[in-house]
Amino acid sequence: MKLQLIVKNEGCSSSIDLLNEAKKVETKLTKTDANSALDQFVADGWLSHDKDAGEYGIGIRGLIELKPYLRATFDEIEVCDLCQDIVVRGEWQHHKKRHKHCIERRTRVMSRRQAQD
Repeated sequence: MKLQLIVKNEGCSSSIDLLNEAKKVETKLTKTDANSALDQFVADGWLSHDKDAGEYGIGIRGLIELKPYLRATFDEIEVCDLCQDIVVRGEWQHHKKRHKHCIERRTRVMSRRQAQD
């Protein structure tokens, strides 16, 4: 399965797109086997799964272990200017993609500073 599907699609890809990719690998996978593989990748932390949206994204383990590869391979990887780490799913603020938790932390710090002044 191509990691590009997740990286290039705002950090997620539909299960249909991923299952269609299973048809393209040299070792043919049935849809049942591909679903089992996706479930195992989620269980192992390589992928995350939003069941409501039917989308998969890179998981915590995938981000941590693949970070050097992702930075070296994908020019379109966004980096949060607040923490300098990769942003796969984030929010756009001031023409930059940032982690939601970084935005929230910055907002809290700015609010405290304003309260002290």
